[in-house]
Amino acid sequence: MLLLLAGISINSLINDNGIFKFTESITEKYNDAAAEEMMEMYKISNIIGEEVSIKDKMIKDGVITQEEINEDGIIHLSSNVLIITTYEDLKTLSKNVNNGEDYSEKKLYVINNIDCGAEFNIETGELINGENFIPIGTSNSRIEDELNEGSIQKVFNGKIDGMGYNIENIYIKKSDAGTFCTALIGYLGENGEVTDLNITNSYIEGYYETGALVGRSRGKIINCTNESLVIGYDSLTGGIAGRNTNTIENCTNKGKIIGGRQQTGGIVGNCDFGDNVIVRNCNNYGDIDVEYEESMGAIGGIAGGIYTTNENNHVEISNCYNEGKIGNIVNSYSSVGGIVGRARDVKDKISYYNVKITNCTNLGQINGYIAVGGICRRFRKC
Repeated sequence: MLLLLAGISINSLINDNGIFKFTESITEKYNDAAAEEMMEMYKISNIIGEEVSIKDKMIKDGVITQEEINEDGIIHLSSNVLIITTYEDLKTLSKNVNNGEDYSEKKLYVINNIDCGAEFNIETGELINGENFIPIGTSNSRIEDELNEGSIQKVFNGKIDGMGYNIENIYIKKSDAGTFCTALIGYLGENGEVTDLNITNSYIEGYYETGALVGRSRGKIINCTNESLVIGYDSLTGGIAGRNTNTIENCTNKGKIIGGRQQTGGIVGNCDFGDNVIVRNCNNYGDIDVEYEESMGAIGGIAGGIYTTNENNHVEISNCYNEGKIGNIVNSYSSVGGIVGRARDVKDKISYYNVKITNCTNLGQINGYIAVGGICRRFRKC
C-alpha cells in the first residue's frame, strides 16, 4: 500500500527493467570485477616466481576447496568468472560449446598445469592410452560458406587466460576428409580471446584449418606457445592457428609442423577475411614442412599464405622472427619463405596492395622448388 501511495507499481520493481533487476545486475558486475581482480593478483604472484600453483594458493586461502575441484562441472567464482583445473573441465567446456553455449562475456582462468593423460606414438600418430579430445567449437563449412543454408557453427566467444600454464599430453585427431577446425579451440569467435596458454607434448592432427591452440580464429590469440606436433592433411596448418582473421600477437612455436596440400606456417596457416588482420611479435623455432607429394606450396616460417580480396582487407606481419628450417627440395612445390610463403592481394586482376611485411628476420634454412625467398616469395611490399 505504501508503495502504491508513493506511485511505485509492483511491476516496476520486478519486470526486466525494474529496480530489483537493475540492483541484481549491478551486484553481478561488482562480483565479476572483484573475482577478476583477485585472479589478476594471483597471476602477478605467479609471475614473480612462486613455485606453488595458483590452484594450491586458492585452496590454502579458502577461495576454493579440493572437493569442489573433484566434483563435475567448472567452478564459478562469480556469474561470469570461471576457473579450469582439470581435463574434465576442458571436456565440459567442449561439450557445452558444441551444444550451443558460446560463453560470451565469460572469462575462464586456467590455474594449474593440466595433464590430459594421453599416450601416443609420435611417429605413427597412434593413440596408445587416453582418449581423442573433441575440439572446443567447430564448423561444417568453409568460412566463405558460413551463411549458406545447412551451415553449422559452434563458436567459443569467451576469454581464456591460461595464466602461463600448460595443457599437456592432449591428443586431438580430426583428420577425416572434409572436416574443419581442429585444435584445442576449434572455432574462436570474433569476441573470443586466448592468452598466456601453452600446448606441450601433445599430438594434433586435422584436415582443414589445423593448429595447436585454435583451428579457425576470428578472435585474438596473445602470449601463447606451442611445443607439440601439428599435422594437417589438406590446407591451412599452423603451429598456433590454422586460420587467422583477427590478431595473433607475442606467440611462439617450437613444435614441428607438417602441412598438406597448401598454406602451412610456423604460427598460422592462412591470414584472410578480416579488415585488419595482424600477426605481430611472433617467433618460430620449429621445422615447417609438408608430406603431400602434389602440394601447391605456400610454406612460411610465420604464415603460409596471405590473401586479401577487396579494398577493405588489410594484413600486417610485423616484428616476427624465424629460426626453423622451412620446406624441402624433394617435393616440387612452390612459394616458400622464411616469414611468409605466399602473399597475394589481387582479385579479378585488381591489385589492392593491402599486405605489409615489416621488420621481420629469418635465420632459418629455406628449401623449395620454385619461388623461394628468405622473407617471402616475390612480393612488392616487404
